[in-house]
Amino acid sequence: MSSIRKFAFAVLFLVSAAALALAPAHAEGLAKGSSLLSLQFTTGVADLATPEAGSGGITAYDHSEWGGQLQFQHLLSDDWALAIGIGLGTFKETDKPGDNALPGEPDFVYSQSSTKVRIGADRFVHLTPTFHLFVGPGIEYWKGHAKFEQGTNNIESEDATRWAFNGRMGAHVALGNTVGLEGHIGHYFGTASAKDAGAEVMWSPSGTESAVGLAFQF
Repeated sequence: MSSIRKFAFAVLFLVSAAALALAPAHAEGLAKGSSLLSLQFTTGVADLATPEAGSGGITAYDHSEWGGQLQFQHLLSDDWALAIGIGLGTFKETDKPGDNALPGEPDFVYSQSSTKVRIGADRFVHLTPTFHLFVGPGIEYWKGHAKFEQGTNNIESEDATRWAFNGRMGAHVALGNTVGLEGHIGHYFGTASAKDAGAEVMWSPSGTESAVGLAFQF
């Protein structure tokens, strides 16, 4: 497990433990008919393709990303919930020339952006009225591209798309009757592809993703 994944898991665990200790005893539990709307900070992996740029071919690569998502969960029974999420991802890197660079050489800027949609099911375990664990599968559609900029030389890759099976485990900790903390850590594997100027690349990516944020119960 990478240091980033360990950090994300540790933050989720510590925040959940602290919130559990502070949660008021009068908070209502989750049951059939309950809904949760969450606004979350996310981390994940972008599966991208290089631009063709006259080279005749393209190739796949992956890169970390961060962003945010809106998630809706509705309990169809006391234990099972429908889960739908939509999110945005991004990353930006700026490389400044050093002492040995050519005079006047401009900065190199790399950036990427993505969107994703996930639909799945969560199996809830209600440990207390204020502390709930969940685990569940889902199907995710992801799309993203990258941009390479150096002075007036700007190149943008075509969108890469990914269909993936996602599994996750997480926790919901009530802070009151309507507001709580919710987070999860998950893993995906699937298939991805991209096309540019007749060139095509297809591959089978996998990676880890996580999310944490506020959840509003209604």
